[in-house]
Amino acid sequence: MKIKMLTTRTGSPDGRTVCSYARGEQYDLPESLGKVFVKEGWAKKVPAKALKPVARKKDLGQPPENKQR
Repeated sequence: MKIKMLTTRTGSPDGRTVCSYARGEQYDLPESLGKVFVKEGWAKKVPAKALKPVARKKDLGQPPENKQR
């Protein structure tokens, strides 16, 4: 479930690990945790297309000659 946090809260996506979810940030959470956050008014559901894209590593091309293996 895609959500946007309205307040900073902690939660456990897997039942073992506790994570902090920051106000204003968007997350893709397990359905059960996302529903709790939305039901309590701590987050709102957002469409999948509204999530921020993940930063990808830039293709830097070939290394300089003096750096090759």
